[in-house]
Amino acid sequence: MIKVVIALTFLITAGSRRPPSQGTGAAPAQRLFQQRCGACHQIATPRNGVGPNLQGIVGRAAGAVEGFRYSPALKDSGVTWTPRRLRPS
Repeated sequence: MIKVVIALTFLITAGSRRPPSQGTGAAPAQRLFQQRCGACHQIATPRNGVGPNLQGIVGRAAGAVEGFRYSPALKDSGVTWTPRRLRPS
């Protein structure tokens, strides 16, 4: 779970012009996830919120969580979430 949170943190901050001020490590990554993603996405509990559940995101096709409505653009994107896709370029 920590690896997913850290990977998602990289994804979230990839478009940021400045690094997060929380520092490095798992605890700051968890705080950043809660601040930016936690209102919509769940990791620890296997249920969807406003956004789809992120458990097991690595290796999963984008737009593939059962029971969640996605836009056609995301469902048809052909993206598979990999550690590389979750890191900034």
